[in-house]
This record gives sequence, structure tokens and C-alpha cells, in this order.
Amino acid sequence: MRPPSRFDHHGIIHPDMFEPMRYAALFGVLGILLGCAAMQSAAGVGVSAVGVLAVAEGYVALCLLTMALTYGLNDRGIPLERAFGYFGGRQALGLLLLPYRVLARITLALLRRCDSMELMHPIGPRLYVGRLPLRSEQAKLTALGVTSVLNLCAEFPRRSRRLAPSDLETAYLPVLDGTAPSDRQFRQAVEWIAARHGEGRSVLIHCAQGRGRSVTVAAAALCRLGLAADPDDALAQIVSVRTKARPSRKQRQALARFWNSDRAGPFPFPSSLRPNIDTTS
Repeated sequence: MRPPSRFDHHGIIHPDMFEPMRYAALFGVLGILLGCAAMQSAAGVGVSAVGVLAVAEGYVALCLLTMALTYGLNDRGIPLERAFGYFGGRQALGLLLLPYRVLARITLALLRRCDSMELMHPIGPRLYVGRLPLRSEQAKLTALGVTSVLNLCAEFPRRSRRLAPSDLETAYLPVLDGTAPSDRQFRQAVEWIAARHGEGRSVLIHCAQGRGRSVTVAAAALCRLGLAADPDDALAQIVSVRTKARPSRKQRQALARFWNSDRAGPFPFPSSLRPNIDTTS
């Protein structure tokens, strides 16, 4: 299969193709600037306070450069789980990415202050798509009968788990913000959703804002469950109820590629998606 073109019919680079790489560029530039600041601060390391500042700046710079590399690798077709697998362990990775996750939390809080989008919308029988639930919104999940939650936020690995009572099943499948799931991630997610849906459970699929990652996976699930004829039909159904849903061109291409590859055939269910796993990473 030929890789998707980065150019539109006018020969101009399509703006959606910048999405993953703009994150890589942003994190890379910020990381380099902080790294330079750390080296300048280290020049005056004779003063203890300056030494602490240099270490802090270097730590945040390393985190941002790691995220730049992760986005860059993802854009070259290396799945997120493989890129994260290069590190020594989940605890070490969680510590390394702490500044990124704090920044993501602040950004999300600011976005929510100017965005009135609903928590979630029904897209089929016992199937919902939405944004990251807050602990204070647990009552809404209970009222709608949601019993299974799939968290796609690479930046928020434990948020869904924290709001879960004993009867709420949660799973975590990390997908980078602004990127498309890999074929493997599509299969893992669709198999998990289909299994829970087949048991009569109500499933919420969410990312941070419920506009891209979650919508893309939800569309694949609608196709697999026979609730949509094809990806275009599935996306149209979702956008008709969640009007601010905006999957990127790259996410739509990934969805079409997955659908055309094997019609979401059987795939081994990995231990990494078992319900209520320890998502400390």
C-alpha cells in the first residue's frame, strides 16, 4: 500500500499532515530552549539555588525532548507502545514524563473553561463517546448506566481509574494527543469494546476532549458491531450527535486503512488491556 500523500491536489502540503509533527516541533523547540537555559544556569552552580534551578530546567528539557522524539517516531510509523518500551520501566517513564502530564492537565483545565462540550454522547445502543470524565462527573456515568470505560489518553493514564467504583470496569490504551491509533491499537480497542458490548455492558470511549482519538476508535467499533456500514457512515453518525468531533485527516486515513486491511478480524487480546489494570506508567 502506498503511504498517504502529504500533498493535496494543488501540490500544497495538507495542514492536517502537520499535526503530529507540530507537536514534535513544539516540544523540541521548548526542550532545546530549556536545555540552553539549564546550561547557562549551571555556569553559576557555585550558588546552591542556581544549581537546583539548573537541574529543574534540565529535567523539564529532557521530558520535552523525550516527547518530541516520541511524536517524531510516531509520525514515522513506530507505535507509541514500542517507543515507550525502550525505557527501563513504567515508574521511571512516569517520573520522566511528569512535567508533560502536568502541562497537559493545565492545558485541559484552560480549554474546559472556554468549551461547553458535553461529557459524552450516545452513538449507538450502550455505546458512548466523550471527553475525560472528572471525578465529580461520576454520577453522570452512573445515571447513564456506563459500566466500562476505555481511556485513550496517553497523557492521563490514571484518571479514569481514580473515578472508578468497584463495579466500573476501566482499561487504558495510550494514544498520543493529535495522532491516530496504530492498527494494533485499533484491534485491541475494538476487541475490548466488542467483548464488553456483547456482555450487555455500556461502554464509554474517551480521550481528553472527545474530538479526535476517541471518535476515531468509536467509529471503528461502530463498524465492527454492525452499527455502521463503513467508516464514513460511522463518522457521520458520531458527528451528527457530537457536533464538535473533528478527527484529523491522518486519523481518518488510519481508520480507513484499518477497516480495509482485514475488516477488524480476530486479534489476540493482550494483557495490557485487561480491565482495572495498574496504569501507573
